[in-house]
Amino acid sequence: WDEFQSKFSLRSRGWSEVNGGGMGDHKPRVTARLDHRVTPQPPDKWVGAGVGSGAWFQNLLTMRIINTELGLSMGTIAGLADLAEDEIISIPLPVDITLENIRLRLVEDRSANITSPGPTPLDVNVTELRVHRTEDGVLHVEP
Repeated sequence: WDEFQSKFSLRSRGWSEVNGGGMGDHKPRVTARLDHRVTPQPPDKWVGAGVGSGAWFQNLLTMRIINTELGLSMGTIAGLADLAEDEIISIPLPVDITLENIRLRLVEDRSANITSPGPTPLDVNVTELRVHRTEDGVLHVEP
């Protein structure tokens, strides 16, 4: 955790909190919950049902992000994607993500073409969005 914090703070140019601007009295809130249930198997299925196979467990990660306003550089987003990447292909974790009242400002921090006028920030406003990933890895996006 300390190593993650120190590396993330070294890239502080890529993360900035946007003050107030239209959020009113609503406080930002991020919640996450991992439900991990053991599903006992009958003795005849014990052979080949190792711990890594996922047959013994049922998982669900539930996240809810509300009233959040962030400014991020595209380099930071690429770094976060590298953080989530793994060399071992694992069983997809079922995820249920709810986003409400989210404002993002994405700024391109890589060098632009010499003939281009420069990077233009991309503003993304999400009123309400639900993303659900099933056990087979399929993403379902709902308004």
